[in-house]
Amino acid sequence: MAVVLVGEPRLAELRTWFESLATSQRLEIREAVIAFALHVLAADSVCSTEEAAFLEDLFDSCDVTSAERERLRHLAFLAMSDRRKLPHPEMIADTCDHPVLREILLAIGWHVILADQRTHDDELALWERIVRLFSIDDARAKEIAETVAAYREP
Repeated sequence: MAVVLVGEPRLAELRTWFESLATSQRLEIREAVIAFALHVLAADSVCSTEEAAFLEDLFDSCDVTSAERERLRHLAFLAMSDRRKLPHPEMIADTCDHPVLREILLAIGWHVILADQRTHDDELALWERIVRLFSIDDARAKEIAETVAAYREP
């Protein structure tokens, strides 16, 4: 779906940028991406079966070890009642500062919001906050949301 969202040239640009980073920076970004997904997942204080499955898929794509999975699952559980257990969204935005990465994260966020077939006010408020933090204009944010929704349709 990333190719559909941003196009192959921009995705290649992101890959080149990411590969140029030190291992520690790549791991920091990976942690921020997962924390971002946990923020969106916990926004409505409920983790649906679909959201849990998406989280496991994200762990797979990020090559998260068994021990890390357990730690992150526990963190997700804690975040359901207190999102302050997660890194602050501003810190995530600072870590994930590449514009293409931010658009992909926004798509991940909208995918999580749609996962349980319901959108909640808390999720939408977080979405709007993230759009602003990531400096993505409203038209592009709407386009990303529409693309994710269309991609999810059977």
